[in-house]
Amino acid sequence: MPNPVTHLAIADKIYSLLGEDIISNLPLFFSGNLAPDAIHARTNYQRSDKIRSHLRDDVTMPLGYIRSFGYGDPDAAKLSDERIKDFIEKYYLSANEDKDLYLGYAIHILADQFVLFMIYEQLENHLISIGIDVKEPDYRKNLIDKIHNGEYKYIFDEITKSFDLSISDYVFEHDIVALLESVWDYEVPDHITANEANISKRWVIDRYFKNAPSVAEKRDVGFVDIVAQKIIAWNKGK
Repeated sequence: MPNPVTHLAIADKIYSLLGEDIISNLPLFFSGNLAPDAIHARTNYQRSDKIRSHLRDDVTMPLGYIRSFGYGDPDAAKLSDERIKDFIEKYYLSANEDKDLYLGYAIHILADQFVLFMIYEQLENHLISIGIDVKEPDYRKNLIDKIHNGEYKYIFDEITKSFDLSISDYVFEHDIVALLESVWDYEVPDHITANEANISKRWVIDRYFKNAPSVAEKRDVGFVDIVAQKIIAWNKGK
């Protein structure tokens, strides 16, 4: 799903739209937007760990988790929304000083969902352009299997890469590194430990921000605005 810079860009755009009346602790907010992927720092990491950190584990689903946030499956999509809503109610609405951490966490999950749906939409448009009928019953459900089995995987991966930003692609309104560096040792209970969050954030700073190239001509990153608006609209609808 989107790389860390993309997640931070979406967070930056959301803050510019919502402002300090909603988000008061920027270091925790931006850190929360990285937190779900901090699961990769877990010792003996397994794919099931990420499914849980992204709120997609569910024993009622045929595979034990919600595939692709319910893409092509209205019942699973509804369940995915419920899982995010449950997280917001359990963590964000009952929190005090860590409120913005949990808001950032939930926004990361929603960003993954909306970007993934945009990737599938672009893939569908490509398939239509080459004469594939994408309106067959259960086509969208089957499309996920086709990608996993290798069919369409190349074009899917290429579309996915187009949503990954470098820091020369987006003009941040804030000093992201300074904000990220200013808070450590937080956790998201039952999901991400403080050690995992620390290791992952240090990796993001070193990998994407240190020794970064000078700012180049900006590419079209209109999708950042679209995803940010979709996330805000989702929240208002809940």
